[in-house]
Amino acid sequence: MAAIENLLGNYVVPCQNLSADNTISASTSSDDSSVSTDDGHHRKCSPLLAVKDISGKDKIIGLFFAILPDSYREEDGGLLSSASSSSSSNVAPAGCVLGTPQHAFNTVLRFYKDFKQNSPSRDNLEIIFVSTDTALETLNWPLYQKYLADMPWMALPLQDRQRQKALIKKYHVLRVPVPRVPMLVLLDTETGKVITKNGISCIEDDPRGEMFPWRPSPFKEVIRGKLLTNNSDGETFGYVDALTELQGKITGLYFSAHWCPPCKHFTPVLSAMYDKLKSEGRNFEVVFVSSDRSNVSFEQYFRTMPWLAIPYNDTRTHCLKSAYDVYGIPTLIIIDENGKVITKDGRMAINADLQGQDFPWYVKALNELTDTTAASLNEGPCLILLTDGNKKEMESARNILQDLAEKEHQREDQRLLFFYGGEDEICDFFRDYAALEDRNPLLVITDCPEEKLFVCSETTITSEVAASFLDDYFSGCLPAEPLLLDS
Repeated sequence: MAAIENLLGNYVVPCQNLSADNTISASTSSDDSSVSTDDGHHRKCSPLLAVKDISGKDKIIGLFFAILPDSYREEDGGLLSSASSSSSSNVAPAGCVLGTPQHAFNTVLRFYKDFKQNSPSRDNLEIIFVSTDTALETLNWPLYQKYLADMPWMALPLQDRQRQKALIKKYHVLRVPVPRVPMLVLLDTETGKVITKNGISCIEDDPRGEMFPWRPSPFKEVIRGKLLTNNSDGETFGYVDALTELQGKITGLYFSAHWCPPCKHFTPVLSAMYDKLKSEGRNFEVVFVSSDRSNVSFEQYFRTMPWLAIPYNDTRTHCLKSAYDVYGIPTLIIIDENGKVITKDGRMAINADLQGQDFPWYVKALNELTDTTAASLNEGPCLILLTDGNKKEMESARNILQDLAEKEHQREDQRLLFFYGGEDEICDFFRDYAALEDRNPLLVITDCPEEKLFVCSETTITSEVAASFLDDYFSGCLPAEPLLLDS
């Protein structure tokens, strides 16, 4: 339970008690306030709730990350109106987000009210709102509080901005180019460990909470059953046993859909890799996990694929999305022969290795900064050692960073990624847009979600210099510069 208090602090407050001056609303200064439910009843809710009182054996906390936009208008009709999210887009350059923000928000709201009224596990779940709004002082507070008043759960105090930022970073909520809001992270309060970061998907597929708290099962248990295969006539499908077909093989779980343009672009790339590895006798199989919106589109799309598929609308689809935290598509999860994850970014791995030389693509502690790997800069803090690109300097950069990268890579909560670069065009692009000085070697740490840049002043970079720079970063001693890549 101490782990949960370290994450969230000692107290949370009801959402409707939040106020613009970061204090508990004066209207709820009595010992108890109440939250209205759909059936007209009221649930007692103290202005301050101790985190330890909602923690313990079988107790689950859902961290609900959401942005409540100041563009909300009274004529939109309130929280459940779709108008307030009409400008939201489902498509981002890197992939397609599954669902809209407004739909996700409403899904959680309906579920929570029903769960608290009807589920025998009602006392084992509390949701805590974590605001991802970065400029609270600019919000229209009367309208903002209309949103808050409709939320029947607790909230992290708004004045605790450092804790909010830490949680947002820890769970990669605002990663770009596909921010993950709203997002529901379910935590086991006894251990502090994540059950799933895909709580909204769990709720959508199990709206009555019959499988709560949706703990993921081992891969071999989830995948058990029949899989589809394309027959030689190109029109009909056959069935094979999943465990038999996948026994002793590296498996790629391909989350994709016919309606998603990036999926249509990547599927031929994956098909070419699949055929190549098969021709070389590699023990590799792919299973298509569909997000298609109809059986017709599913079948049409699957006929273009040489591998296996989970049948349309199969319950295993939800289980796999939840187990592997699949928020957008296309996503390719690579799993070893024993059901352990090799990489959750098989798409990037294959795009960076079109000859399949690094199969089965175990995650590297240290990577060269290229057009393909640069996408990872959006995920969070990254240490980058830039060189002039000649072979000797690139080799030196690898040697300088390798041990540091390996040490960080072995952490359960890896805090940053490591890169070296020089001759790829993306390195010049990065220098220009980050307004970096033109010197080599140059050691920097970037934090794109926080829009911060840290530059090492040393002109000679050694392993010792890099280690000291890293220590200063983790201890908060380094001065930060603004990182405005979109300027």
